[in-house]
Amino acid sequence: MLADNPIYNRSYTFARDVIRVARAVDQNVVTRPLIGQLVRSSTSIGANISEATFGASRKDFINKITIALKESQESLYWLGLPTDAGYIKLSDAESLRAEAVAINKILSTIKIKSASKMPT
Repeated sequence: MLADNPIYNRSYTFARDVIRVARAVDQNVVTRPLIGQLVRSSTSIGANISEATFGASRKDFINKITIALKESQESLYWLGLPTDAGYIKLSDAESLRAEAVAINKILSTIKIKSASKMPT
């Protein structure tokens, strides 16, 4: 983890928690693609934040943060389907949803503030 980057650390913890919940889901022809998408989107958030941290320019930084934001929003979608279908416990899903929403808000703020510093 990046000790001096709270949103990266938070997204890392979120991805780890998603993986833990995903491991508890019985794998079958229905759950495998749903859970796979959830794991991919949730782990992509931190990967893109990491790339943004070491971006070549402010534009590159904003682009990677935007991708992380999209992946966070996608995670909400992929979390909803298996939960609503009864494959993920509601109690697990509620905490993950709350964290994904919080990450979305933080990333949105980072994106807006960074974009406002771009020369026009």
